[in-house]
Amino acid sequence: MIIVWFVFTVSRINGGTGDYHYHLTNKGQNVRTLVFCYWPLPIFDPQDVLQGFPSLKKLEMKKGNLTTLISSFPNESRSIEKIEITGTRLKELPENAFANLSSLKILDIRNNSFPEVDVETFNIPSLHHIYLSGNPLKCTEDAKWILSREKGSLGRKIADKEYLRCTVPYDGRALIPVVEIISTLKEECTKTVCECELVYVVGNGGKHIYKQLMAFASVNCSHRGLTEMPSFLPANTTTLHLSGNKIKDLGPLTTNPVYKGVIDLYLDGNKIESIVQLEGSSWMDHFRLFSLRGNKLTDLPTYALENVLQHNGNAVSLYLGKNPWTCDCLFTPGFQRSQNIKR
Repeated sequence: MIIVWFVFTVSRINGGTGDYHYHLTNKGQNVRTLVFCYWPLPIFDPQDVLQGFPSLKKLEMKKGNLTTLISSFPNESRSIEKIEITGTRLKELPENAFANLSSLKILDIRNNSFPEVDVETFNIPSLHHIYLSGNPLKCTEDAKWILSREKGSLGRKIADKEYLRCTVPYDGRALIPVVEIISTLKEECTKTVCECELVYVVGNGGKHIYKQLMAFASVNCSHRGLTEMPSFLPANTTTLHLSGNKIKDLGPLTTNPVYKGVIDLYLDGNKIESIVQLEGSSWMDHFRLFSLRGNKLTDLPTYALENVLQHNGNAVSLYLGKNPWTCDCLFTPGFQRSQNIKR
């Protein structure tokens, strides 16, 4: 075994605060592996530091203060087959950072600070495996590329998909299923006139990761001129806003299975005159929030309302204000009793 020692020094140019001068002694034509431990600077300049290593096959940088590569790897480094930059704070790469590395097969950038991946920067034809776990990746529609299974695609080259985790607002959730949920939600939302948002994901994954995640989506169809409740809703819709439309019929809540998972429903400012048809429905047994403010309700079947509020353990809020109630001696006492049940 041949051991080659290098002395690496860094100094400020002209005593400045922004530019550095690198000096690596004993550079060798036959060096195959170069390792830097605890890199002290926030920047690394491959064009400068890697001069004089034409035979280099492997570059390792382990831990340290690195945040930015300020240049692409030089053509002189085209023989590099593996790069490991792990446990640093790296989060920024220049365009075409690896474009000259025609032999690069493995790129390991685990446990750094990348919030996202630039497909153009990382999609090098020669690459076989990329390791990304331990980075605070954003789970957004922009990460949809990782779902691709096509031959040669960047998504197919990610070797540690099962270990990737989202950052806020889905902190700690498995990235792949969350991105799948977001992608499906966006696609299905195009089939409506609404706006859709993934609000929350429950479950940290595990052995049966896809079965353990539960998604909660909010769909906003308010002020769209609707005369009927939508016949289609994206999967995982739990909150539905239908305020400011011209809806009269609540029948879909009892007949259309897409409303089975809706627990928060806003129907303020519509033309609803009665909720009698909801009596005895499974939807009334599990809703959490039901808002009917500003409709055309004049009375309610108070006996049914009492029954719902007594047996629905999920019910938190029922809003009925700004309706033209008939306040007579038959309706008012029963309505007052039903209000007291949830106080």
